Amino acid sequence: MMKILTTFGAACRNRTFLVGFIIMLSVGITAMFASRIAPYTFDEIDVLNALKPPSSQHLLGTDHLGRDSFSRLVYGSQIALQVGFIAVSIQLLIGVSLGLIAGYFGGRIDRVIVFVTDVIWALPPIILAIAICTVLGPSLTNVIIAIAVVSWAQFTRIVRSKTQSLKNMPYVEAARAVGESDFSIMVRYILPNVIPVIIVLATLALPIAIINTTAMGFLGLGAQPPAPDWGVILSESMTYIRRAPWISIFPGLAIIYIVLGFNLLGEGLRDVLDPRLKI
Repeated sequence: MMKILTTFGAACRNRTFLVGFIIMLSVGITAMFASRIAPYTFDEIDVLNALKPPSSQHLLGTDHLGRDSFSRLVYGSQIALQVGFIAVSIQLLIGVSLGLIAGYFGGRIDRVIVFVTDVIWALPPIILAIAICTVLGPSLTNVIIAIAVVSWAQFTRIVRSKTQSLKNMPYVEAARAVGESDFSIMVRYILPNVIPVIIVLATLALPIAIINTTAMGFLGLGAQPPAPDWGVILSESMTYIRRAPWISIFPGLAIIYIVLGFNLLGEGLRDVLDPRLKI
């Protein structure tokens, strides 16, 4: 616990991390208390007030169905964070497991895993994700699966490299000498030393997952209306972009805000936890 507090204190002295942390804290609070912050529900229709500009009644205006844009934006933060965290968690499970196995055992296992990783790495992630969602069908769950399946390669490459540099360390050799199993060595001795790198990679992978989710929603392959997904909101706003530009401007700014926050957070953590890591 003391180590975590010390690391956090050191990170807070990094301005990049501090700005990113404040941004992400504001997003997290917004998502957590969306029902209290939003003055309306995200699907409350009022056709008599359709396409109204920002006002005291509707802070960010209304869309073509009279739904409050601010409320939809606030509820949309829940979807953005949910998809981002679940997708990255799956990426971590796949990528870290394969990276540990490849780096620790080497040989034929390593060659097979590296080949599969390189194939995934070479394919454009968004194109592959679109293909997967086209086969599975449009839904938020399928978007999470698609994004996770196409984006784990970076974790495997970095974790494999770190594992290769750690597996011959004296404390690992000592664990082998006393008869500890390979699984125990990987989990107890190698994984803890890879965690700082994993945290940095995960933080930098989150904004990419959110952008890909928004892109899939914009194309109609992700969350479906009336869900307040930012990609869905942007897609619906295209028809009214000249009459009611506020419908598309504010979700765009929200995406920039959350992506900037995660990137600053990740850059700050990289400087504190592993300044030698280059991504």
